[in-house]
Amino acid sequence: MLHRLLRGSRDIPAVQILRRIWVQNYVWVEEQLHWRSNDNLPLGKQFINSPYDQQARYGKKRETRWTGYKIHVTETCEEEPSVDHPCDHNRGHHHR
Repeated sequence: MLHRLLRGSRDIPAVQILRRIWVQNYVWVEEQLHWRSNDNLPLGKQFINSPYDQQARYGKKRETRWTGYKIHVTETCEEEPSVDHPCDHNRGHHHR
């Protein structure tokens, strides 16, 4: 009964994600479970950092570290921008 339950659980997406996280973090060596060494981890774009958000990535800038997303924000200092900018909310309209 337990064997059938475990076999059926492989199709559950949450179980598949947890399995991938275990495989990417641990390795069996001489019948003992060990953390993978840093040089034996998947590439950053393949590494799952959060079971809740598979696209979230590990980030580090100087001493700050996080799991999530990075965005790039550019700001102009022109008084009147020559082109409408999607973030220009002072002109009374919004771009979508």
